[in-house]
Amino acid sequence: MSHGVRCPVTGYYGEDCSLPCPQNCQEGHCHIVDGTCLGCVPGYTGARCDKECSVGKFGQNCSYQCGHCLKKEQCHHINGTCLNGCVENYNGSYCTQAIALTYGDPASVSEPYTTLYVCIPIIILSVSLNVYLIISIILSRHLRNKNSEEKQQKNSKNVDEHVETTRFSKTVYDQVEENPAYQELGEITKESQFDKV
Repeated sequence: MSHGVRCPVTGYYGEDCSLPCPQNCQEGHCHIVDGTCLGCVPGYTGARCDKECSVGKFGQNCSYQCGHCLKKEQCHHINGTCLNGCVENYNGSYCTQAIALTYGDPASVSEPYTTLYVCIPIIILSVSLNVYLIISIILSRHLRNKNSEEKQQKNSKNVDEHVETTRFSKTVYDQVEENPAYQELGEITKESQFDKV
């Protein structure tokens, strides 16, 4: 077979196109004579694409830098994810997102103070309202007790006055029954002949 001729089926090489191209050749293409890959799939390198990316690299042509993987382990050679997590102060699948430090960074240091300035007035307001409500309840109960005592005193006076009025009424009524002049008036108030006409 001459060097300018291609194999009729993609993914094969050799004199009679009977040898398969290496597994990680890009799109299955390899050199028709020696089987070297014309490019590698992401995560692999070498003439025959049989080597994973070196430590700290991943992706197409092993051209991307790994993130901050835990214990400086190799990230996944194809997609770059850190399989066992991130070092301290980094997060995300690729361990490339830095976590804000609480010291040295003015923005992160001011955040707790902002929270403090918001929380303290809310707590003071809450305590003040509770104290006000407790005092209001105590005063209203005190006034209610005082009013009920005054009513009881008034009721006892009314009972005494009623007893006196009843005594007075009985004595006056008793006098009316005994007095003959009142008896005549009682007879006058009876129906007369003139009233019938």
